[in-house]
Amino acid sequence: MKICLVTTFPPSHGGLSEYGLHIANELQRNPFIRLTVFADALSSPQPELEGFAVERCWSFDDAASSVRILTAIRKQKPDVV
Repeated sequence: MKICLVTTFPPSHGGLSEYGLHIANELQRNPFIRLTVFADALSSPQPELEGFAVERCWSFDDAASSVRILTAIRKQKPDVV
């Protein structure tokens, strides 16, 4: 099953990024799930956490974020978001 999780995600310092990491860790434990994290954009490029497929496709308070998330969903074709 392919799942896309929309959340703040480290190394972002946005609210609840640690919560997003904990959810992603639990989903990754299931061998039948392929996880992609749709995360908030970073102000400066930083390396992603190892072992996670992360697509930084949205920003806080940006009206165009919904369009970018929908574009990412169409590209990934997940079973659930």
